[in-house]
Amino acid sequence: MIKFKSSFLISILIFLLSACHTSSKTSSQPKALEEDHSSRLAVDWAGTYQGILPCQDCEGIQTTLKLDRDMSYFYRRVYLGKNEKPAEISGTFSWDPTGNIISLNDSKALAPTQFKVGENMIMKLDVKGQPMTGVQAEKNTLRKEISAIREKQWKLIELDGKVIKTAIKEPYPHLFLKAQGSQVNGHGGCNSFFGQYELPGNNKLRFVNLAATEMACAQMGTETQFLSALRNTDSYIILHDTLMLNKARMATLAKLVAVYQ
Repeated sequence: MIKFKSSFLISILIFLLSACHTSSKTSSQPKALEEDHSSRLAVDWAGTYQGILPCQDCEGIQTTLKLDRDMSYFYRRVYLGKNEKPAEISGTFSWDPTGNIISLNDSKALAPTQFKVGENMIMKLDVKGQPMTGVQAEKNTLRKEISAIREKQWKLIELDGKVIKTAIKEPYPHLFLKAQGSQVNGHGGCNSFFGQYELPGNNKLRFVNLAATEMACAQMGTETQFLSALRNTDSYIILHDTLMLNKARMATLAKLVAVYQ
């Protein structure tokens, strides 16, 4: 009788241990599945994201956020319409438990700046860490820079905030950055120009040793201003197919659009 009771108790104990083990596997499976499909693991999130975020007391916040695989970031904001120096910070970021939201670690901030990460985009969350909805969701979204600035013809469309009317066919004002030798060439509308460029990182850009042919044309204003904008450029932003050349706290010097031939 004692042997029977012992065997019975052992059987119950084995059953309970087996049930706990099965329950543990079942409960952990959804978590593993969630992690496999998280943005951190399923999305190529490293890269540079750009866009213009809403601003309550300015024309918009021209924003660049660069995320690196080593969990470091570079965050640059230019408050359009204000005579202020761009705000730039760098540091490390962390993922939330779901693997879909990142927080920029900044000791000076009252609360971490958070973004929800998606395919080729990130969306800034509100002060409560919640995603925007409707129109605000799109307005608070930064897009990943996929197309490189090099090996592409960029046609001038705007100078110092003024739309430039150019010819449909060449020669129209444009520039082209060659990958080999860091050479730049282009046309001002009357003269061809050439020189070198530097891309030191963090969306910095400088044109150096620029020179141009010396033909005389009736209208030289656009060309002169275009070359001046290139010489003053110290950074850039690519938003979709538009290249914006900038200098420090100033408004965008020039806008150019990609031409696919």
